Amino acid sequence: MRVWIFLWAVIQGYAAFNLTWGVPAVNLDSNPPVGDTDVNVVIAIDPLGNACATWGRTTDQKALQDIWAALYNHSSRTWAGAVKISGDANASNSQVAMDDAGNALFIWEEGFPSKIMSRTLNAAGVWSPALSLPPLPISTSFNAQCFPQMAMNGAGDCVVIWTEFSAGSYHICSAQKKSGRTWMGPNKISLPRNEAPFNAAKAVAINPSGNAIAVWEQSLNGSAEICAARSVKGSWLSPIAVSSSDQRARSPAVGIDPSGSAVIVWDQSNVIQSRSLINGQLSPVLTGML
Repeated sequence: MRVWIFLWAVIQGYAAFNLTWGVPAVNLDSNPPVGDTDVNVVIAIDPLGNACATWGRTTDQKALQDIWAALYNHSSRTWAGAVKISGDANASNSQVAMDDAGNALFIWEEGFPSKIMSRTLNAAGVWSPALSLPPLPISTSFNAQCFPQMAMNGAGDCVVIWTEFSAGSYHICSAQKKSGRTWMGPNKISLPRNEAPFNAAKAVAINPSGNAIAVWEQSLNGSAEICAARSVKGSWLSPIAVSSSDQRARSPAVGIDPSGSAVIVWDQSNVIQSRSLINGQLSPVLTGML
């Protein structure tokens, strides 16, 4: 029995030893020039293991920031790039998503007042617009836009949300697109006449049918509450309050399954709470202590 236990421990130790990264760490961004800094990297991966990463690079003694991207090839186990994908203005808060075919979408905020900009990279490695051309805005709004969040399903359907400042308050806005089509929107999805600050966690999700859900923190009844809105067949439904109003709620995140059912989590007075949203109906609040 002791021999068997010893052999089992050796096998487990060998298995654990081999469950490690297959290659040494590499600098996928090349070394930035002296005085520059690369920050806030995010990554997306497709079903074949190919990946895209994007990050901000501070320049001019951190007075400005550009958006960069690099591409990972699963077959060769190598990174290609890095390349600058933003325009000539100050840019930050980049995001990336990939569909099942290996096409990627990059978004970020750029300029003053800042706008949500985008580029796509298809599976053949072709940028649109070409890197020699300026990126494209996803919204025609003249208001300042910041903190974009994005979700994409395997078919390439995409939903983007961001914070937009108008009429003296911050609001949550959205644009959506089907694969290969132009952007629809923008739509203001937060409650009117209520301040809606933004949390840059997992604030938006989309399922294979293209239905989506977004969550945010909004000032209601003299306190901060969590609100949510669903997009069904490309149309946003009226937002609903998710948390109670007796204590400040913050840092919401959300996920959605193929049937359209969603689970929302948030922090309320140092307690993690959650509710599910099924067929438009909210469940009772579930609580888990930190």
